[in-house]
Amino acid sequence: MLARVGTSRNRRPPRQLALVRRNDLIAAFGNDETALLMYNPHTTLVQDAPSAECFTVNDGRIVHSLLVFDRTRFDAARRAAT
Repeated sequence: MLARVGTSRNRRPPRQLALVRRNDLIAAFGNDETALLMYNPHTTLVQDAPSAECFTVNDGRIVHSLLVFDRTRFDAARRAAT
């Protein structure tokens, strides 16, 4: 199920929502139980925001995800925008 952002009058997403423009893959490792991705998303709020995600896999499905990223870049961008 997809969540709708905005209303019929306002089709643009909220200003504070960072839209990803591009993702650069840095590294990817994994096995049958764990996968690790490191990537650099370029968003509408910040030029780059190095991030890593660790996925736990069970029966071929992702059952848990841990996301780590540098929040200070987004905080600074939000402060500059207000």
